[in-house]
Amino acid sequence: MNDSDALEIAASIAREAGKLILSSYRTKQTIDHKKNVVDLVTETDFASEALIRRRLMQHFPDFGIIAEEGEAIRPDSEIGTWIVDPLDGTVN
Repeated sequence: MNDSDALEIAASIAREAGKLILSSYRTKQTIDHKKNVVDLVTETDFASEALIRRRLMQHFPDFGIIAEEGEAIRPDSEIGTWIVDPLDGTVN
């Protein structure tokens, strides 16, 4: 797989996660606090990150993943590491 193919796969995954995030717009969310009052996390945060992680692992099984909400997977991978922080607009 070349860089162009990887970029297209990543863009496709981002669009899929964007659709998931958009589908939850203006819906009632379960909101939790992570570390402080301003550090919020929603069910959409978890769902979009899980989708992205699953898709990346399908297409790039030897790469690492570091994500905001979940546990890191092979963060020291010599092949490469994806950094995942889905945008859902929880806090501006």
